Amino acid sequence: MATVRQRRATGREVGKAWVGIAAGPFAWFLHQQVAYALAPLACAGYRWAIPTAGALCALLALAGAALSWRAHGGAAGNDRRFVAAMGMWIALLFLLAIAGQTLAAFVFTGCER
Repeated sequence: MATVRQRRATGREVGKAWVGIAAGPFAWFLHQQVAYALAPLACAGYRWAIPTAGALCALLALAGAALSWRAHGGAAGNDRRFVAAMGMWIALLFLLAIAGQTLAAFVFTGCER
């Protein structure tokens, strides 16, 4: 009978470990593109368009960090624990980048050229 440390990881468990590595940069890229597309709308008076997009993308990065955190606690091997920890920290790093870009939307109006 295999113990928890000896069993093979399923694809879902391995995917949870890697999701933070992918979700953080993807959320940042998505925020970058959406904020650029919404800049004319923000200039037209809809000032909350970019911060709303930032909040949604921040939630996506946080979800990736949370899934990596859960995978870190349940990972059996050191390699999966390392990947899960790196996924969590990478997602949080990109969350910080999203927060910085979102805060800039409160300072600038979108009409600067």
